[in-house]
Amino acid sequence: MGWALRFHGVGNADAVELGNSMATIERDGEPWLTIDCGSEG
Repeated sequence: MGWALRFHGVGNADAVELGNSMATIERDGEPWLTIDCGSEG
């Protein structure tokens, strides 16, 4: 399968301007690294 980047969304209805502020890098269908910019992103 290889590598993939999955966007999860903002998780906060008040931060729509952030776009997709959380994502996970997956390797062969398994989570490898989660990126979360948080409320100060």
